[in-house]
Amino acid sequence: AGMYDDYKFVAKDEFDRLALGALIGTKAVRAHMHGYYVDLKLYNRAKGLLQPFAYEKYREERIKQKLDEERRSRITVPRKLPKVNAKAAAHFISHNDEPEVDGYDSDTAEGFIDPEEIQAAREGKAIKGKKGKKGSGMNPMADDRFAAMFQNPDFQIDEESDEYQLLHPNAKQ
Repeated sequence: AGMYDDYKFVAKDEFDRLALGALIGTKAVRAHMHGYYVDLKLYNRAKGLLQPFAYEKYREERIKQKLDEERRSRITVPRKLPKVNAKAAAHFISHNDEPEVDGYDSDTAEGFIDPEEIQAAREGKAIKGKKGKKGSGMNPMADDRFAAMFQNPDFQIDEESDEYQLLHPNAKQ
């Protein structure tokens, strides 16, 4: 147990930011080289007053970090791409992921999504009122109307054709 166990060293610039200058010369603050040793309880109280929402931000970051770790640890089912139009299928899969954990949609500030909408997204059906967002819309691969596009070789997209190049001028060649 050292002499300064109940003190925290604070550099001069942080000391000024905490507005503790009036305490210089008291037992709570001791000058040392390029800063001060400040009583730990006093330091925590001053820092809490300076940043009143610091704990809430810290708590939100920790919750987000835990959810991210949880998401990474999940087992993902590898999706098989069809032989016909595999590139288009990969595009649909990457742009049509399911909603966030437990129905929380972070893309919107609306909060939670109805569990029926989550099930609809998993089945590839459209989610009501959520157009153009990730995790919403329909999955053409799961829709019977578009099944032939991924099964019949006659519907193979020819990216080298002139029509395709005219419709997709920014497509990689």
